[in-house]
Amino acid sequence: MAGMVGEMLSELWAWHDGTQSDPMKAIAFGRGLQAVNILRNRVEDLKRGVDFFPDG
Repeated sequence: MAGMVGEMLSELWAWHDGTQSDPMKAIAFGRGLQAVNILRNRVEDLKRGVDFFPDG
């Protein structure tokens, strides 16, 4: 799911001005954004009873 952000951005760049990108890197970029969000929102998520960190 997180990789979809990168895919969407890649498609938008291609549509906007023809910029081509590597699909695998676009997916990795989206996953990286999601990882940053998980780290950044850790305290707030725990207060809501949500934990995206893996066990261990």
